[in-house]
Amino acid sequence: MAHLKSLARGGYYPLPNEHIPALTSYFKANQGGRMLDPCAGEGAALQALASAWGLTPYANELDADRAAMCRETFGLGQAVAGDLATLRTPTRAYSIVYANPPYTANTGGAVEKRREVEHLIHSWKWVADGAFV
Repeated sequence: MAHLKSLARGGYYPLPNEHIPALTSYFKANQGGRMLDPCAGEGAALQALASAWGLTPYANELDADRAAMCRETFGLGQAVAGDLATLRTPTRAYSIVYANPPYTANTGGAVEKRREVEHLIHSWKWVADGAFV
């Protein structure tokens, strides 16, 4: 059932809030760095994780309503609406790239059969040396 709900929302499946403390305990980021979520959804996970790690959050979200929520949370300078594939942001600039892309099959003859793998490969260029995805 969760999969069907996710598909109905464009593959959107947010990180459950109860998993955030465990996730923050696995990594330590350099304070003052930047964190990118290229598929930010409503921005809740990005906000919680960036706050816990002392990073400046940057959000990108394809869905217009969810992108508006991110702009409200992070401001116009730190949140944009658009496709991850066309996101223009500096390469190797982020201490952490939090990637929770849509988990679904790729269609239309794409080389990579899974969308999440395609998105992770594309996102790798934004990760600073020694940083985390």
